[in-house]
Amino acid sequence: MVYMPMLLILSAWGFNIQNSANIVNIFVTLLSIHGTFDMDSVESWIADYLNFEDFGAAVEHAWKHSSEKLQKRCRAFFYENPRFALTEEYLQLPEDVIRSLSNCDV
Repeated sequence: MVYMPMLLILSAWGFNIQNSANIVNIFVTLLSIHGTFDMDSVESWIADYLNFEDFGAAVEHAWKHSSEKLQKRCRAFFYENPRFALTEEYLQLPEDVIRSLSNCDV
């Protein structure tokens, strides 16, 4: 069931189906939209359940993928938990991320 969209795309390419380019474009668009919604839901879940152990990974993800919502939540979490600044993970963050974390807009 998981591979159904991919099977439809491959069958449209594999067989000489009339207007198959339109079918492929529609499925590729749907798959890319699905990925966007997936990323948004994962980032929302991370923002809601952020904890000290996962904070470094959440910060890296937020700035790597330019997620404004997650960046804002990370700033608020950093403001509430300044002890993260004493960790090795904090010292390995890029300087612009450290500066951005310090600018709390809670």
